[in-house]
Amino acid sequence: MRYLFILLAVTPQVLLAQHPAIELQKLQKVKESEKVSLYVAISNGYAAGQPDSAVYYANKGIELAEKLDDRPGQAALLVVTGYINALHHHTELARSFFNQALSIYRRLNDAAGVAHTYDQLGLIDGDQKEFGNALKYYQDSQDSSGLIHTYEDIGKSFEEKRDRDKALSWYLRALVQYEHRKQQPEGYYILLENIGKLYQQKGDTLTAIQYLDEGLRKSKRQADGDDELHLLNDKGRVLEESRQAGKALETYKLALAEARKYNQPDEQAEALIGIANLLKKRDSKASLQDLQQALNIAKTLREPKLEARIYKALAGVHQQQSDYEEAMIALQEQHRLVDSLLNADTV
Repeated sequence: MRYLFILLAVTPQVLLAQHPAIELQKLQKVKESEKVSLYVAISNGYAAGQPDSAVYYANKGIELAEKLDDRPGQAALLVVTGYINALHHHTELARSFFNQALSIYRRLNDAAGVAHTYDQLGLIDGDQKEFGNALKYYQDSQDSSGLIHTYEDIGKSFEEKRDRDKALSWYLRALVQYEHRKQQPEGYYILLENIGKLYQQKGDTLTAIQYLDEGLRKSKRQADGDDELHLLNDKGRVLEESRQAGKALETYKLALAEARKYNQPDEQAEALIGIANLLKKRDSKASLQDLQQALNIAKTLREPKLEARIYKALAGVHQQQSDYEEAMIALQEQHRLVDSLLNADTV
């Protein structure tokens, strides 16, 4: 499952959060001096789904960084703690942690750290002045990765304000920066998905498909097929929304076959949901079978958001069959999952 625009950088170098369990195992094997960066990765990995664990490990890391007098590590962990609070709507706490990190980065004369923290402040406040400060630091230090992230975050802030045209203008600036590179990271494909989504919202399906197809062409060079699968399922949704049911079904079926080939169960579930939705009116039995497969996958992955979506879809098919008892059971399960997610989000 992809969460678009997750925190990709918490230090001046890009640090991609692996599954926290992998980093937790490493904690037992490395020197104390190496543990601070692991705490950054662990906390970042838990940020979206388990904020209490994320804060716990961030605090452990801050304590260790203070003990080791690792000021850059301390600042990075303060940024992560600010990000966790921002993600779960504790804006004032987030701003406080970002300001503490900013103070440390300034004393260290760490331009990239200052820029990244300004970027995060700009994101929670939607403040173009903060973003401008971030851009100036990144331009002065010739940090193209930092520029990309800030362009994307400015675009996101305009997208949240429903100003799609301004959002697109900043996303396209980020895209130009990516295209100067010989190899494209995952962020490039995420950006293409966001651009495609905005064009679809503007009613320009043709342009949305063009951007998704651009990503599909380039993603075929990758060994694991991960980005290709995201893009295929997104293309299926765009085609479905534009009432091109035949092409959408064909795309979802291709995504399902590729997801099985590359052993990507989350994308299998996404494709099955799409197929089931398209089949529910003409073959409700097959639709229910596809949704049950998707539900089994979601439970194995322990993805409650995905489970909730599937139960909602199951309820819709049962209602169509006039099986109101099963529909009610599915809706109750969906509400239970949504309530638990809301409770987790307010921790």
